[in-house]
Amino acid sequence: MKHPNRYPKHSGDKGTVFGGICNTTRCNQNDAQFFNVGTHGYYCVGCARGINRFTPGLCARVDHDLDLEEMDAQAAQIRPAS
Repeated sequence: MKHPNRYPKHSGDKGTVFGGICNTTRCNQNDAQFFNVGTHGYYCVGCARGINRFTPGLCARVDHDLDLEEMDAQAAQIRPAS
């Protein structure tokens, strides 16, 4: 599922499919199972660990392809609405 606020907006399905290609521009690793609440994209374990090292909790492991409502709920847990 492609979130309308996804960043960066790669061509094709890069970063938009659970278990697909990592959203990191320079990474082509498959099996992206971490959802990033800031970019609304999926990341591989290596890239997610790197992101979380600087901003803990930004990438969370998920077990399925999230729909838009679930993506927004994940983001709300990290950044509560003001």
